[in-house]
Amino acid sequence: MAADARSVLERLRGLAGPLRRLALVAPSRDERALFPSAEVLTAAEWDLGSPRPDLRFDLVVAPRVLHDPRAQAARLRNLLRSCRALLTIERPPSSGGVSPGAGGTVPAALADRVIARGPLDRGAHGAGDTVVLVRGELDAPLIRMDDYPTGVRPILPDLAPLHAIVRSFDDRGLPVALGIVPALLDPSMVGFLRSLRHLVPALHGFDHGYFRYAPRLRRSGDPYNERGTVGQFDEFRWQRARTVERKLGEAKRRLEDELARPVTIYVPPCNRVDGRTARVLRRVGFELCLCDGAVPADIIPWRRSDFYGRSSEFGPETDAEVITLHATWEWDVRRTGDTRSLSLMLELLVGSLAAKRAAIERLASEVSASRAG
Repeated sequence: MAADARSVLERLRGLAGPLRRLALVAPSRDERALFPSAEVLTAAEWDLGSPRPDLRFDLVVAPRVLHDPRAQAARLRNLLRSCRALLTIERPPSSGGVSPGAGGTVPAALADRVIARGPLDRGAHGAGDTVVLVRGELDAPLIRMDDYPTGVRPILPDLAPLHAIVRSFDDRGLPVALGIVPALLDPSMVGFLRSLRHLVPALHGFDHGYFRYAPRLRRSGDPYNERGTVGQFDEFRWQRARTVERKLGEAKRRLEDELARPVTIYVPPCNRVDGRTARVLRRVGFELCLCDGAVPADIIPWRRSDFYGRSSEFGPETDAEVITLHATWEWDVRRTGDTRSLSLMLELLVGSLAAKRAAIERLASEVSASRAG
């Protein structure tokens, strides 16, 4: 790494602060030393040829990503979809024995995502190198909330408490990947979902075993499944692949039509999905599976939770990029007398998001003022 670039990266490293999830793309030895805790992304692991929605970073440091002759707008956008900000170096095309592919700048199609530029005194191949901070497409953490309007429990006669829980995130500008059970929706539920500005609809099975298990819970006098009357199960275990494909394909299209939003995330009931169902998910157009069980990674990108539980278990020390809650579990928290935990969790999430946004702005100010010393 040239001395001027190293000097700038050293200064910027100190400003990262709350941007804890760092990644390096094909790093040099110097870059690994500067960011020892960062995740390393090699070309063999990800060549940027397709999106990786399972990868989520606060900051990606990739000084040479624009120098690759394959660095087209589509490839760079795939990288930006997995981060809040990208730090890289532009280099004008070189002459005098240096291959034309050794240079590169942010493509015009992504110029509106450039937050800041700052010149370096010397480029590795001459004057003109520029450090650039580019805004990624991620912002808030990925908040997954299962079981709308329910999972296996009998649907509440009045969904207002669940709606208040979901809306509390929406009112604070926090997108929620809401695990929707499509076979249970009625027009009033669809109307509520359409009213949410930040909704990220996710398909949560087809019927979540509701028509089999909810009557069992009623008969046993255990409507909230507090005694474990219904255990874990794979909704599609005994169904043929073509039946699963028909159900999920039709449910996906219906939900997209009713909500006028894409549905690209799948959340398996009880975190159970096998290779057959994973292949179905790819065929019908899902891009990401959110699951805390095992998923065949070579079939569909998937992501575990960093936090999985109730708002009452979420605290100031919780460091989570993918957070899983359940609408039904949050109702349990409230109905048993805890009216503060969800509000406290929301305050922590909003504060963390503001801190990360501020850190990116500080990086932008430093990049704009950068002069290698």
